[in-house]
Order: sequence, then C-alpha cells, then structure tokens
Amino acid sequence: VVLVGCWCCSVRLAAARLRVGFGKGDGTGPIRSYVMMGMANPAQKGTGLHLRLYSRAVVFVDDATGARAAFVCVDGGMIGHVLKKRALERANLTDLYSFDNTIVSGTHTHSGPSGFLQHEIFQLAGSGWVPAVVDAMAEGIATALQRAHADVEQRLSSRARESSSKDDDVMTVGVAKSVLRNASINRSPTAYLANPAAERAAYDSDTDDDFFTLAVAEDEDATAGDSTTRTLRGAATWFAVHGTSMNNTNTLVSSDNKGLASLLAERDHYPGAVVAFASANLGDVSPNILGAFCRDSGAPCDVATSTCPEERPFGDHDPTARNEQCSARGPGADMFASTRLIADRQLDLARAMIDDFLDHGESTATTTKAAAAAYEWLDLSNATVETRHTFVTMPGLEVFGESGTKTNATRLGALCVPAMGQAFAAGTIDGPGMFDFAQAATAPNALWKVAADVLARGVVNEKKLAACHRPKPVLLPTGLMREPHPWAPTVLPIQLVKIGALVIAAPPTELTTMAGRRLKRALEAIFGEDDEDDVVVVIAGLSNEYADYTTTREEYGVQRYEGASTIYGPLQLEAYVQEFGALARAIRDGTPVPPGDAPEDFSADLDARRTGGVGLFPALGLDERPPRRGAFGDLLAQSTTTTNGTAVRPGDVVTAAFVGADPNRDPKRGATYLEVQRWDDAAQTWVTRFVDADPETRLSCVREKTYYRVTVRFDVPDDDDDPSGGGAAAAVAGSYRILYHGDAPSASSSSPSSSERPSSSSAFTGVSDVFVVVADPPQPDA
Repeated sequence: VVLVGCWCCSVRLAAARLRVGFGKGDGTGPIRSYVMMGMANPAQKGTGLHLRLYSRAVVFVDDATGARAAFVCVDGGMIGHVLKKRALERANLTDLYSFDNTIVSGTHTHSGPSGFLQHEIFQLAGSGWVPAVVDAMAEGIATALQRAHADVEQRLSSRARESSSKDDDVMTVGVAKSVLRNASINRSPTAYLANPAAERAAYDSDTDDDFFTLAVAEDEDATAGDSTTRTLRGAATWFAVHGTSMNNTNTLVSSDNKGLASLLAERDHYPGAVVAFASANLGDVSPNILGAFCRDSGAPCDVATSTCPEERPFGDHDPTARNEQCSARGPGADMFASTRLIADRQLDLARAMIDDFLDHGESTATTTKAAAAAYEWLDLSNATVETRHTFVTMPGLEVFGESGTKTNATRLGALCVPAMGQAFAAGTIDGPGMFDFAQAATAPNALWKVAADVLARGVVNEKKLAACHRPKPVLLPTGLMREPHPWAPTVLPIQLVKIGALVIAAPPTELTTMAGRRLKRALEAIFGEDDEDDVVVVIAGLSNEYADYTTTREEYGVQRYEGASTIYGPLQLEAYVQEFGALARAIRDGTPVPPGDAPEDFSADLDARRTGGVGLFPALGLDERPPRRGAFGDLLAQSTTTTNGTAVRPGDVVTAAFVGADPNRDPKRGATYLEVQRWDDAAQTWVTRFVDADPETRLSCVREKTYYRVTVRFDVPDDDDDPSGGGAAAAVAGSYRILYHGDAPSASSSSPSSSERPSSSSAFTGVSDVFVVVADPPQPDA
C-alpha cells in the first residue's frame, strides 16, 4: 500500500456554514433462492448470509442558502430508477430530498439478490422482478436518508440555540486524496493499451488508484487558546474496485469488500460513526489481483480473449478454447479471505487518512493552519451546496467535441439504439460466461447470430444498427426489444453535486479506468476556469439507474466485455462528458438546466404480474413443519474444527445446525438471525458478542423434507481480528453459546402461495451447547 497526500490544508475558526448529517439503514432482503445480481449465473442462488446489506447516507445543508444535497451509498449491485423513486417516496421527505439533489450509488457487490431492475435483460440475468428485494433495498435507503436528515436537523436546531460567539459543537469537514496500490488490477489490460500512448504515459498504473476520503469531525469542549477534542461523525471514501472478491460460486448474501470495510470501520475503529466505502470508475478493475488462470490446468488464461487453453487450433470460435474455465484469483486462501484482505487494504488507508484528519486538523484560537499532516486536506466547512440534475434521452443524442460548442464542425455523430455485443456473453475473468463466446470478438458468431435474429425478430441484421455500433458485432439489439417490457434503458439521469471544492459526478454506468479519468479531467478543467482553488472530482459509479458499461472509443474498438457492454455505441463516453460538462458549466455560471423527460416506469405491471421467476418467496410456508418428535429450534448437530488439540482456540471454527424455518419469512432487518454469546462472570449473564452482520459468523440453510437445516458458523477471532485491540486470547477466552432466531408458520395460518407472505408467524430460538474457548499459551521469546 502506497499512501500519497496532496493539496493545501486549512481549517475554519468561525462557525461552519456547512452542516452534515449521517444515517444508516438495513436493506437486507431475501437470503434464500434468488439468483444473485451481477454474474448472471443461474446456479448462483442464495443459500444464506455472510454479511448484511446496508445503506449509508450523508446529507449536506448549506446554512446560508438552505440548499441541500444527499449521497446514499448502497450495498447493492447497482441502482435502478424505480428503486430510487420508491426509496425517496418511502422516506417521505421529497420536499427536501428529490431526484434533483439526491445521489443513490451502488457499491457493486455481486452477492446481493437480483430482482430490482425493471428492464428485461436484467430480469433474465437474475430472478425476474422480485418486489421483496425492491422493498428491502428501498427501506434501507429510506431509513438511512431519514436518519441522516434527523441527524442534520438536530444539529441545525442545536446551533440555533447557541450564542453566536460560541464555537463548540461545530463540525469540521475536509476532503483529501491519496493513492491505494495492491488492491486492484485491470481485468482488460489489452483494451487499456489501445488508449493513446501519450495519455497512458501521464499515469503510472492501468487502474485508477486515486483514493478519496471525505471526513467530518466534531469539535467538543473547545476553550479559547486550547485545541479541541475531535471525534469522527462520519466519512465516505471513493475507490475504483469491483465487488467481486466473492466469486460466482458464492451463494451467501454478502456486501463484499466495500461493505466489509464499512462494517469493520464502524465496529472496530469509529463506534457511532457512519463510514461509507463507495464505488468509482471500476468498470475494468478487479479485486482478484493474482490474475486469471485456467481452473482445469492452472495455466494463465489467454490475455486477449480470457479463454483456456492458449492454443486455438480451430480458430476464433474453437470449442476447446472455453471461457468458462478462465477465472481470476484473489490474494487470500479462499474468497472469504480475499474479501477480508481487499477490505482491509481500503480500510487501512481510510483509517490513516481519517486519523490524520482527527489528529492534525484541530482548530485553535491562534492559527488558521492545521498541524503538520501526512495528508493535505481541502476545507469544506464553509462550502456552498450546489446541485444539477437532468434526464437525457440517449439514442440519437448528437455528440460534439469537448469544447461544448455545438456546431457542424465539432459534431462527432450520434448515439446508437442500445445493443449488446457478442463479448458481453463471454463474461469477465471475475465471472466467466457460458458457451463458446470469447472476449475481444469483432467478428460475428454465425450460430449465435441466427439465435439472436430469432429472439429479436430479425432486426439484428439491420444495416443502420450494425453501422452505428461498428466494430461491435451485435448480439442483442436490446433497444429495439420491448416484449414483454423494454429490454434496455433509453432515458438516463445525469447528476452533479458540488460541495465547495468537492464535485461528485454520478454516472448511471460502470466507467472504465481511462473513461473515468477523461471525465474527471473534463470537469476539473471546467471548474478550474474561474476558480483558482483546487477542485476534487470524484466519480460515484452505478448511480441512480443502470446502463451497463462505458469505455473509451479506443477500448471500444478492442471489444472485450466492457466494450461489448457499452450499449449506446462508440461515442458513449463523449456523450457523458458532454452532458456532465453542461451541468458543470451550469453550476459554475449559476444557470438552471432543463429537467428532461423522466424514464418510463412500468414496474406497476411487474408488481401485478409477480414476475419473480420462482415467486416472491420461493416455496415459503409450503408443507413446512419440524421433523416428527421434534420442534423448530432443536439442535441437530454441533462440531468444532480445531487446529491444536481438542480445545477451542482463536482461529478455530464452531458450527451448530438447527431445525430451522425459511429465512425469507423475516429478513430480520435491524435485528439478527443469530447471536454468539459469551458468559459474563461478573454480571452473571450471557452477553452478545457477535451477530449476523459480523464477518466472524455465517448462516446457511438447506431444505430438508419439511424444514430447513440452518447452520451457524462461528470463526473464533484470532489476534489480527480482535476488535478490542487487546489480544484475542485475553479478549475471547471464556464460555460461549450460539443462538439461532427463526420464524415458523403459525399453526393458525393457512399455507400461502409461493408469492405471498404468510398471514402470521411464530418466532422461536435455538440454542447450542456451551463451548469453551481457551487462550493460546504464551509464545516464548525468540
């Protein structure tokens, strides 16, 4: 990990103009049976829980103007227009937080349930439309936004009661940039190399390693001439890496590396704070940093095509050169360890930056500069809040040069009707596709071309469509496919939020490394024209809607997965730069922008049809009862995997299996499916130490004849994992037990259909046998 600071640093002495509030909401939905969103692997259906899915909101209020903005970071694959709309409605604060001033951004975990995107292609890639998933995610977003709003309002009220000469209870807000290495690789390096050599020479990596941290500290008990005591109110980071540390064989719902980094930050280091780890321009960026290898042979995959083997005796579509065997490896012994390592690398840098801010950003009565700091912070404490948002119809949009001048001389062309290329079906090294597709394909596959013709009713051969997308060989002309509903979005939200020197661009797409760099450069240039101060531009990827990938024109020509998934054609990036540039100029010049026409919302029809694939709650309540002479919650088995004798020590694993019920009956939002409790001798009671949101636990369920076998796993933390920092042996030694909380159908309720909740349920708790964790003996000095 390399840490690099930049920019000038100062902190305010007077009461801050900018107020910030934070909130967090549980958005965990069904954890069983639904296909996970991201890998399009029909076999990857949920069987339990690794980490809960949360939303984390930051609300900004400009005291001087009353202007507001909100940023919500969601543990989810991406965001859909309908999801954002329903979340804002559920929050019931639309007079304050609307489409115009609220960004909702996904962390891009690929281990959350599908079913929340209304366009047909995404439903086919998952479990259709699943209202239970939409409701859960909307509830998490709304709860986070409501809590952030309440937080900022309480602080506004608190300030109004204070004397104008009093400067306690004042937050300091800052943003800084660093660089994080060894946490990502470019998964399409041959496409990146197609970018101009001079442009590539300006950067020392083929991944965007910029790591941005926004920190909000609260000053307490300040007295004249004395330094204040500072605590963290909350923070947000932006870094480009995919949420694919958990690979396409995983079946436990998980927030992946970014969600884990947030959980560890909030639990172990900044209790009471909300810390979001948000996505950025991660389109071609993988956390599986060891690279791609063939599963069967162990040999490296072909770099250009991501297939195995390297020899292709039968040409580009050699049936022996299969992409299914090519997958990337993370740095850990398994995907859980890899997730922890990539999370820790993001967390370590965030902690270094936040602690630096807390240690060196204190204000005093005699100076306007912070003490010597490892990172140089831009002060946002007196920042203005400005937002711009518009809806843009993408197909047919005329694209001009970067100058913003729209003349025939600067016209580059127009965007295409959406279409997916053949390499889209090949998948990536993070999640390979099926059949004989390969990346970097610019020649059509005759067999699949015929199949696509049938599916698209012959329009795939339309010369105009092919010419617009060239050199992409069109597999699915999704923009022309509207049965039973539209297959691809055509109207997209373009949004920009400026908090003083911090500019947050919210593209509804996965920008690649160089595509994101070009957008950032363009916005920096616009805001730098009339502003001598530094401007920090961050990209909050996968925001507000989802329209696949965006590459540079040069990368598009290579037609790897990302280029094939650039759905509006080769000028798509230029269009985004153009439209974001228009918003930036409007903010700079203080002018409004047209709202545009909102996208079509056809989700009411989807709700009515309950197109949830296997149903809203698959097999929920059907013939669900405990075994004969048994009861829900009964302990079926308990085992311990030890590394040193029979005693349970740090680093060992304890599992307990119970007679369980369908976990989809109650997702336990704001609660937990399980508890790991330790006996407190002093208090003579059991104390909960871990729940299902902690990475030390996992829950899995398997359907038996009439019930679910629910297994709780507890990984006894070792020294490195001990949240107390006092050594795992001292911290965890003692008597433990595992509790499992379930909900069975009540005896009085009738068996419901698979698409409805039961009318009532009966809560129960299973309890394991007590087990004793002993301390490791002290090691002799070397």
